[in-house]
Amino acid sequence: MPKIIKKYGKITLVLGLILVLIGMYLAIPTGRAGYTTKEKDILSDSRPSTLSNHEIQFVTPTGVDASTDTITVTFPTGWGMGTFALLNFDLAVDTTDPIDDCASFATEKTLAVAPGASPIWGIGQSGQVVTLTAPTDAASGEIAAGSCVQIEIGSNAIAGGAGATQLTNHATPASYAIDIAGAFNDTGRVMVAVISGVTVSATVAESLSVTVNEVASATCPTTGGTKVTTTSTTVPFATVNTEAFYDGCQRVDVGTNAANGYGATVQKTQLLTCSSYTIADGSCDGGGSTCSTTTAAGWATATNNGFGYCMADVAGNAATTADAAWGTNGCGAGTQYFKLIGTLAANAKTIMSSAGPVTGDQSYIGYRLTVDAAQTACTPYETVISYVVTPTY
Repeated sequence: MPKIIKKYGKITLVLGLILVLIGMYLAIPTGRAGYTTKEKDILSDSRPSTLSNHEIQFVTPTGVDASTDTITVTFPTGWGMGTFALLNFDLAVDTTDPIDDCASFATEKTLAVAPGASPIWGIGQSGQVVTLTAPTDAASGEIAAGSCVQIEIGSNAIAGGAGATQLTNHATPASYAIDIAGAFNDTGRVMVAVISGVTVSATVAESLSVTVNEVASATCPTTGGTKVTTTSTTVPFATVNTEAFYDGCQRVDVGTNAANGYGATVQKTQLLTCSSYTIADGSCDGGGSTCSTTTAAGWATATNNGFGYCMADVAGNAATTADAAWGTNGCGAGTQYFKLIGTLAANAKTIMSSAGPVTGDQSYIGYRLTVDAAQTACTPYETVISYVVTPTY
């Protein structure tokens, strides 16, 4: 009898341990964490130590459905966050089907220093972290699962008033990670590259390469002008004669494995300026062939003075690498078309693009200058060109 009791005592002990383990397993919370998609951060300018707006977008698989939910955006150490002000931030959600295409941010949330009844979100900043707190009565659908979320920071935040304070880019050219997290349980990361003279935004764990290359005068494809050799950071027209075309080319190379490709834009900081004198952008040949920042047109008469550019594919995605507005009239074509260069980020225009991943996408950009005989002599007339490359994952 004692042996039988001892045997069943061991069985009871084993069964008890099994029941305890099952209970501990069932007590573990399941969680609802997800990984954001389609992350990107569009910068207005990403030259080192330069003020820039941020337009952060991402799709949240989980959404926001409780007053305890928060969304945090953490910038790397070395990023100048400026002075916190409500007007410098906007939060919007794509609520137009399909809500995950980041095409229409129809629903703007109201931001305040503390959350209130929907749609009032709280927002605060501590060091490198910006925290958005859901409304006090937030419920299912406050931000629907699968929605694209947009966070604007800087002078582009205009929903609640004119934003004034931009963030200052890191002083060292490199790639930096901006983390998305918070109590809403989704996580993600956006990669932002700071490159001298080139503004690039990218997402985490994906590849992006951008280079601006010198082009020898003999290689530049433009025709009809005196061509100069460029460097990767200068287009040195040097001393020019009046009423004559001068051309200089650079080659822009882009590579990315972003599923939705990339877009590249160009902009200048000002008109070509020397002291108080400027060289007007002009309008190409004018009349029925007037060019602008949005319209390409012929420019074969050197006495029609100004400063503009043309594009030509070199390699890679030949169908869509260069701006399609040129068609068969790019740099070096029988009839070359030119456009004007927009001033500042608000007037930046697309010069290259791709709808999917690319390796070694290359395009020439050909700069053309001709000055009027009455142009005031001055040394030097200058402006700064910025290329902005934005991949979409």
